[in-house]
This record gives sequence, structure tokens and C-alpha cells, in this order.
Amino acid sequence: MNGRILMSYDCTGSDRVSTKSDSSVLFPVKIRYFGSIRAAAGVEGEEVYVKAGTSIQALLSDIALHHSEEFFGEIIDSVTREVRSDLMVTLNGVILNNTETQMKMRMLQVEDIVSLFPIFPGGG
Repeated sequence: MNGRILMSYDCTGSDRVSTKSDSSVLFPVKIRYFGSIRAAAGVEGEEVYVKAGTSIQALLSDIALHHSEEFFGEIIDSVTREVRSDLMVTLNGVILNNTETQMKMRMLQVEDIVSLFPIFPGGG
């Protein structure tokens, strides 16, 4: 896993961080990739350093920009420019609702683990 410092984002109104955060504090977050997302990233995961107040949306948008176009397409919807609605995101093993509220308002904490799974097509 490589270390990378992400940009700071001004987010407020979360149960995970106070509305007044020290944006100079950096802490590690692990990101794990699965399926086609892993293939597009070329790695199983990575560790990045984020600033206090970074939302999951901000993290995903930033990592999407630091990888290939294929990886970007796995994470970000080309029409809406938001996190893809068919992307499954877990935070410390708990599945998050992939909604604007969950992605933008959920703040990361020290040593969080974010996992990204493509939604696998079903059939029967």
C-alpha cells in the first residue's frame, strides 16, 4: 500500500466528527478494492492519509482521480459525476446506503477501512 495525502474538504453535520475540525490533522485510512474495481486499480488496496473532516464522497472522488480512466469509471458515474449508485461501499465492514447523504455527510476517522465492491449482476 502506498501513502498519499488527499485534499481537505469542508464538511459539517456528522455524528462522526465535530463541525469544527482541525483540518491540519492527517490520519491513515485503508481502502480495499474487490472485483473489477481491483482489476482497474491494479492493487488490492492502499492506505491514504486524509485530513480531519474528509467525507467518504470526497475520499472516493479523490482516489478516482488518482488512478486510470477505467478505475474512474468504476467509481464515478460519467453522467452525474457522483459516486456510482451501483457501487457497494462498506465502512469498517458495515454496508452504507449509497446515497448522497451517506457519502457526503459520513466523515472518516482514524484507521477506518473503506471497501469498494462492484454490484455483481445476478441472474437466474
